[in-house]
Amino acid sequence: PNRIADEVTFFSLLNLDLRQLSEVKKAVQKKNWAMAKNAWARYLAKRKQPVWLWSAENHEAIRKVFEENYGGSSRYESAARNILARKFSFNGVTKILPYNFQWRTGSPIWEQLFSRHDWLVQLGYAYVLTGKSNYARDFTILMRSWVDQHPVLPDVTKTWNGTDKAWMSLEIGLRMQNWMDLFEAFRNAPEFDAATCYLMTRSMVEQIRYLDGWVVHYRVGNWQMAEATGMACVGIMFPEFKDAIAWRTKAFTFLTAHMQKDVYDDGTHIEVTPNYHAGVAEEYTKIERLIRVNGYDSLTGVVSKHEKMFDFLMDITQPDKRCPLIGDAGRSDLQEISAVGALEYNRKDLRWLGSKKLPEAWVWVFGANAVSQYNRIPSIEPSIRSVLLPDSKYAVMRTGWNNADKYLLFDCAPSLGSHSHGDRLQVIAYAGRSFLVDPGQYSYAEPLADYFKTAQVHNILRVDSAEQPKVDPTLQAWYVGKHIEYVSGKLQAGEYTHQRTVVFVKPFYWVIVDHVKSRKNHMYTRQFQFPVGAPVTPYDKGFITNYATGTNLFICPAEKTQAALKNRPLPVNANHTSEAVQACFYKNSDTTIFATVLFPFTSIKELPVVEKVYANKDLIKIKITFPDRKTDQIVVSDNPETLETNGIKKEGIILCTENETNGNVQVID
Repeated sequence: PNRIADEVTFFSLLNLDLRQLSEVKKAVQKKNWAMAKNAWARYLAKRKQPVWLWSAENHEAIRKVFEENYGGSSRYESAARNILARKFSFNGVTKILPYNFQWRTGSPIWEQLFSRHDWLVQLGYAYVLTGKSNYARDFTILMRSWVDQHPVLPDVTKTWNGTDKAWMSLEIGLRMQNWMDLFEAFRNAPEFDAATCYLMTRSMVEQIRYLDGWVVHYRVGNWQMAEATGMACVGIMFPEFKDAIAWRTKAFTFLTAHMQKDVYDDGTHIEVTPNYHAGVAEEYTKIERLIRVNGYDSLTGVVSKHEKMFDFLMDITQPDKRCPLIGDAGRSDLQEISAVGALEYNRKDLRWLGSKKLPEAWVWVFGANAVSQYNRIPSIEPSIRSVLLPDSKYAVMRTGWNNADKYLLFDCAPSLGSHSHGDRLQVIAYAGRSFLVDPGQYSYAEPLADYFKTAQVHNILRVDSAEQPKVDPTLQAWYVGKHIEYVSGKLQAGEYTHQRTVVFVKPFYWVIVDHVKSRKNHMYTRQFQFPVGAPVTPYDKGFITNYATGTNLFICPAEKTQAALKNRPLPVNANHTSEAVQACFYKNSDTTIFATVLFPFTSIKELPVVEKVYANKDLIKIKITFPDRKTDQIVVSDNPETLETNGIKKEGIILCTENETNGNVQVID
């Protein structure tokens, strides 16, 4: 049912009663298929409606924007030259293929990326900016070649287990979006002949019919959202087909469902992985623009939480304007996506986080006026400080937005799908530079990809060198006061329970307390993963970094315990790793409590002495003595109770007091 066997079938799918298709109808009635194809191509080349994202803009205006702001067409022409030379790079692997090559080549991951055709869009942009006929000729060759070598599969179930990765449903959804860009770029090109136009539009319909059979029931995650976006693009841009209304309706229904179900009220995408979150936000930006410029303004449900998605990314951004690499997060630079949010919603705070200049790729989404619009948005530092995202259960403690400010992210998020890692109750810390990091994503084609998902390389309490149980943690407490903040989360893992509490004594240091309750003995390992290149050496009971300038970090357990530094590989890009230091503290016990201090410093003379004063199965009391003899005493319990230190009592799970050198004692709150 997906295959369009001949011209009779193809033209029967069009609504030939439309006045604008009268020339096509005449040719079809005569069964003159060459004439019908020519009439179809002429009509598409000249039509003014519907409007693609940038098609309403004069090409000359876009050329002027690129000349004035982005150095002209050089970037796209460089990509075009590689395409003409058949030089392709994906996933860290470069291939030089024969001029008339076979599309099925390389690893499955390589083939998937190759078949999305975002690289081919660069050829289209180069043509728009230069008008060079050799770009249009090559596009025609490549398009005919692709269609010839990729007959539509008859059975949608083969999407998953077939050998042709181009027919995976995700690839179709993404490819259809790219083909819309390509069609807009070349539809007026003399080299884009009627036969190729027919083959391309026929293949589009076959691919959408295939997706129509695949997208039946709601499936959580970014795949179906991309599939629905591709279907919406074709349904909007080819209303001449009889089934276009059904394609649009289905696509809008699923896009709305994904916005309502996959995006939490706090703006977090359900896969709680910033990289995929940003990708989904970008997809919704494009489809929202396409819906708006074509008059579907009533479809507000499609983007009802879209602006909140940008808030989520801002909430978790570090002071260096980078994102912690949580889960399968392959990019840490959020300046481009922040720029998109600033332009879409006229947001001054997102403009502050965004790139200095609008990334050129978004001119093709927002049009030739986008650069001047972006430049007119004032840049104001975000007002948000420490924040709990109540649905995703990320908690962020921060002192501000300058590079030297302090930041800690506590990960109490639920785990969903293959993009989640063994990082439950993890902490990520920044203070002038990144200190405790998540490895993020590695190429799925590399053997180490699964390793970087494991508990071995995350800042957690690891039990018996095992992977974490696949249960979601629960948030126990969150508090922000003038001088203290704390967050607590619990993991119920079979016969043992782990509760981690982080106390921030602002703006100085953090205390991490791990309560573990178990009837059996286990080997508990507190792991702290440093970034590649971090110089770490033993100091006192713990470890310090030894950067020559700027801030360093002292990690110190309250008790004297076995400690070691290990080398772990961390990704430096999608296909390469380098060794990085991990600090580990070990203890074999049943029910126990650990306290670990994270103390940023600029001079070793600032370092305190950390001691455990008292502990039982429910609470721990530690004392931190500074070089000027001032002391802080901190009591942490896993449940609310009466806490006492320095003669002061308080109900709750946290009590912090400061003992000044003159003997005065006050509660830190």
